Amino acid sequence: RISKRWRGTRAGMSTSTQLVLMDPSSGGASASGAQDKAKGKMKKGKTEKEVEEQQEMEDLSEMLALRRPKHIGTGAISGLQCLAAGVIGGTVSLVAMPVIGAKEDGVKGFALGLGKGCLSAVAMPVGGVIAGAVQVTRGAVSTPDAIISSAKGKQWDSEKRRWRHYSLKQDHEAIAAADAELKKQEAERKAARRAARHAAAFAAKERKDDEQKAGDSSADASSAGDKKGDK
Repeated sequence: RISKRWRGTRAGMSTSTQLVLMDPSSGGASASGAQDKAKGKMKKGKTEKEVEEQQEMEDLSEMLALRRPKHIGTGAISGLQCLAAGVIGGTVSLVAMPVIGAKEDGVKGFALGLGKGCLSAVAMPVGGVIAGAVQVTRGAVSTPDAIISSAKGKQWDSEKRRWRHYSLKQDHEAIAAADAELKKQEAERKAARRAARHAAAFAAKERKDDEQKAGDSSADASSAGDKKGDK
């Protein structure tokens, strides 16, 4: 996994640059939706390297916890996580890349890995600082909305990262709809299994009938031959 991070340095730098340009009041779509958009754009025909780079970008976003914060408190926590992830990632890269390079290409690989490790040791903490600052800013921007929404009785949806009115009726309807869908799917599976059993039984019966008819025909032919011989 560490070897994959070797090529992730440029990805980390470009991601950090994009974070600076991100609008904190955008509701988190630029950050939390980036992973879904990236997954949706993966198409057939991509090379293994492109898919691997795509996965590295997604892993980096997960590592930096780039989700819309609930308020300034969660924004500060997310910012510290981003900072810690950048420092740890840079330290690991500085130690691991020269070792990996030496194993792959000897002295030349060690020197190249050392250079990349030093670059990562600088770029990743800087990226973590930038991402952390962005998360804190987004948390500060979200705080007034959190206060107003909380006063209105709304609750925070941690999955969709937004405030919403909690409705027991709506939740009950959603659960009932999901339960009905599961029952429907189970009924379809049972019907498919029954149809398969009936088809198999019918095919077996047809084979048995064909074998019996073939046996009767052979018996009739044999009997006719015997009668002809008697004459």
